[in-house]
Amino acid sequence: MRLPSKSLDLILWELAFVSRIREMSWWSLTILLQTPVGESDCTEASAQGAWTEASAQESPQLVTDIGQAGRTPDTDRNTIATDEFINDGEDDVSGMINLAVLLMAECKAGLPLSELEQAVFLFRQVVDSRPGGHQLHRATKRDLASALGVKFMYTNQRHDLMESLTLRNEIVKGSISDQEASPETTIRLEDKTDTEDTSELAKGLLTDFQKSTSLHILNTIVFLAQQALVQLSAASTSWFITLTTLVDALYARFNHSYDLTDLNEAISSLQDASKCCTERDQQESNINFRICGLLATRFDFMGDISDLQMASDWMIKGTETSTGLLELLKSANELCKQFTRSGNMADLNTAVTLFRKGIAELPQGSENYAAAINNLANALLTRFKQGGQQSDLDEVISLHRHALELFLPPHPNRSSSLNNLASALSTRFEQEGQQSDLDEAILLHRQALELFHPSHPLRPILLNNLAAALLTQFRQGGHSFHSIPINPSMLNNLASALLTQFEQGGQQSDLDDAIYLHRQALELQLPHPSRSNTLNNLANALWTRFGQGGQQSDLNEAVSLHRQALELRLPPHSLRSSSLHNLASALSIRFLQEGQQSDLDEAISLYREALKLFLPPNPHRSSSLNNLASALLTRFRQGGQQSDLDEAISLHREALELFHSIPIPSTQHAQQSCKCTVDSI
Repeated sequence: MRLPSKSLDLILWELAFVSRIREMSWWSLTILLQTPVGESDCTEASAQGAWTEASAQESPQLVTDIGQAGRTPDTDRNTIATDEFINDGEDDVSGMINLAVLLMAECKAGLPLSELEQAVFLFRQVVDSRPGGHQLHRATKRDLASALGVKFMYTNQRHDLMESLTLRNEIVKGSISDQEASPETTIRLEDKTDTEDTSELAKGLLTDFQKSTSLHILNTIVFLAQQALVQLSAASTSWFITLTTLVDALYARFNHSYDLTDLNEAISSLQDASKCCTERDQQESNINFRICGLLATRFDFMGDISDLQMASDWMIKGTETSTGLLELLKSANELCKQFTRSGNMADLNTAVTLFRKGIAELPQGSENYAAAINNLANALLTRFKQGGQQSDLDEVISLHRHALELFLPPHPNRSSSLNNLASALSTRFEQEGQQSDLDEAILLHRQALELFHPSHPLRPILLNNLAAALLTQFRQGGHSFHSIPINPSMLNNLASALLTQFEQGGQQSDLDDAIYLHRQALELQLPHPSRSNTLNNLANALWTRFGQGGQQSDLNEAVSLHRQALELRLPPHSLRSSSLHNLASALSIRFLQEGQQSDLDEAISLYREALKLFLPPNPHRSSSLNNLASALLTRFRQGGQQSDLDEAISLHREALELFHSIPIPSTQHAQQSCKCTVDSI
């Protein structure tokens, strides 16, 4: 190919070419770019005739020869044979750049994005139709991650990139959601063949999309961009545009041939560009996010875990540089929400990292700074509940104290801050038993409650938290309960107070009234976020009455209510372990009463599931081991299975080892944690 040597000729040629491309159909453009020298006069005349309408200049032959010895046309990198480029002027370089940019834009405009959307939809269907341990679930999750990565590279939708990284981390490390998925809670396709056919259809759509661009045009773009870059300095305003166009073409060509050379060049080019481009260029091009996407693609292709780790690092860097601190904090919040859906600790750890980075950059004392402090504390508290690291809990309390200093009266967030600090102190009391933590928590709960109008929708939660803390205090020291500021309309909390009075004085009427009030509260919670708590509290009250009077109907209803609570506390609900334990305990008691083997077998199954949620070094693991061991020992005494006895002995040994290495809360505390929950706002 030979470009005109004079500036004016070049400008006229370029304008004519651009004008004609805009008028031509995509098919005509493809014919123009793909027509090699030596083909039929009819085709050549058709192409030249089209140019005659736009310009008196002779039609330039952009592609003169495609194909290279020893390589097939479908996967060939197709070095473009040309005559001679005239590179003695800036206009020549501009012509190459403009042509490359225009061709790349045309390629993107012709993409069948609907096919890609359909592929993503079908992959999701297959993933949802099989439990986490199923081979097809894992394989299709990889396909879904790849499809979302492709979608990001062509649409720049960052949530697609974030989800694709989460899926890849789940594939590598194994996610909580995969481990806990059950056939009863997944959407199943009716037939195995249908599911496999759906997966293959989605793969076909994805492949069709990836290969929908013209390979010959991509070769032209790569050639033009590479030739232009040789003649440009990094300081040139055109250099960055040319480089990003080259990367787009290399990525698209990789999807044709899976030649790793293209992908590696794209990654290294953008990494070099990120070192010298301006912050504005980074923002407008999403360069750090695109590096992340390319590294994730290479991870899919090569399986090198370091690529996935680097992709996560570039994601964090992109969040920092592309949209500023507020976007960084927003991304951290989104990752926290994503963790609640997936249970993937990588999301939570990344959120903590982003919160820390944002706090370090924000001006102290600002509204955003205070909010970030509070959100970091909540994220650390969630991590503490997962892993049991005492340092996380201590930092939570320190952060909430700092936030409280920033939310001075009459700040609207002060009451929430008081409640959050109080809840964290109550949690530490449960771990370490320091009376000063419990006393301070009660004081803070009282202060928070005073700031809420009686009709405020969050007042019942605060009242419940205060009642729970006071209940713990009474059981520790036997204090009077009459000083609690109970609003009679708050049925659940009044019921808790009556139950406490029953435990202290033994008046049956107090227990009956507490059950009645819990029933009334339950009728008002259809549906309600706290319904599982009320179900749990009513079940515990009925269990208490069964222990007093031995009415089998009370025990049966308690079992039913605990089942309902468990159904509302799906993984990764923080109180699921309590519901598993409560239902297992009720079934164990019913087995002793009625001797139904199914009750004991189900109790053992529930205790096993609860134990999986108490991974080391969780302080409740020891008592969970003992519960399962006791149930197995009961079954051994009934059926004489040696395996039950052996497992029970093994579990008791493990519990004994943990007892000497981990501070275990008292049995009294464990029982309280099943009955009373402390909610953070």
